[in-house]
Amino acid sequence: MRAVTGWLACVLAAVFLCGPLEVARAQECEPGDPQDWMHSPQPKDDRSYASARERFADELEHYRYAEVFRALEQDLRVWMLEHGDDEPHLKLLHMFGVLNGEFSHYEEELARLAGRSDATDRALGKQATNEFLKTYRTGLFQFVEAYPRCGWFSAGYTVSCDELDAVGRSDPCSVEDFLFRATTVDSLLWEFTTRDSALAQTVQGIRLAADRWENFLSGGKTMYPWEAGLNAWWIGGGSPQEPPMHQWILLHPQVCVSVSTRSFGDLTARDAFLVEAFGHLWYSWQDENRPEDSLRWWGLTAVAVFREDVRPGAGIALEYGRTMTLGVTWHDDDEDDDWFDDEPYVVMSVDLLSFVQEKASQYRSLRKQAQDRFDGMVGR
Repeated sequence: MRAVTGWLACVLAAVFLCGPLEVARAQECEPGDPQDWMHSPQPKDDRSYASARERFADELEHYRYAEVFRALEQDLRVWMLEHGDDEPHLKLLHMFGVLNGEFSHYEEELARLAGRSDATDRALGKQATNEFLKTYRTGLFQFVEAYPRCGWFSAGYTVSCDELDAVGRSDPCSVEDFLFRATTVDSLLWEFTTRDSALAQTVQGIRLAADRWENFLSGGKTMYPWEAGLNAWWIGGGSPQEPPMHQWILLHPQVCVSVSTRSFGDLTARDAFLVEAFGHLWYSWQDENRPEDSLRWWGLTAVAVFREDVRPGAGIALEYGRTMTLGVTWHDDDEDDDWFDDEPYVVMSVDLLSFVQEKASQYRSLRKQAQDRFDGMVGR
């Protein structure tokens, strides 16, 4: 009798203890608002996009997206056999079937191209992707967030956010599973449609344009307002894709060091004031596709130099980026009105305006256009 009583006590204790644990496990599934789920970092889970990227790294690298989506469909079928089905999962399964039916044509396109070319996997994948996207739309299977609609899928199989909220009140773990799987598909499709596609090239072009303008504004020669006006009238402001590749200089004041070359033993250096009267610059990119720190420019200018101890001088200067403005000038030291019968002076200057980084407002506006286009494309 005591043995039976002890056994019953153990059973009751197990029921008592396991019940709260089961409730606790159920309470761990709290997906919350589906809209928030799409824009928040996902927790670590085998069903997440990050896990799928790791699991199918080789297939994705070689553009075998059809294999990936078929494997994800099979994962969903196994889960539904173990946990039962509900309306959101049934719609997800249907959309997997439609999607994989379309991706069979993508596989056929890959095979056709591979049979006609010995190009690399990347080149074949890029070509097959562009051809596939001309005919088949992937947006029908992705997340939609446009007032008043919020949900997944189209064509009569939409799973709305409200529907998920209703299911979540009774089975939050089922909703969490749906969100993991639907978000993974959404992310993979976004990657597929932008990777090496025309859209990806557009995004990359806008990003490069923004970088070029950023480096032009920070690394190019500064302009005073009258110079900005001259360049805007004479050259124009470039374009949102490319800043202007040359620039006029007009009455641009700078500080400089002026060194007499009268004799090697009599080298005298003085602070001086230099005005670049008129000149021209040419810009170039060391690597146009990597504009960071690759902007190069050089130019020639006619200069006037003013020192306290001698009469004003004139000459020419060579500019090479911000690191060097080097020129040679002549002063009428003996005051015989013949400037070129005396030894020249060497001048090295520093651009005063470079310290404050003032730029033409027209150029800043064009750079902002490039940045706005990029932000709009990537959904910032």
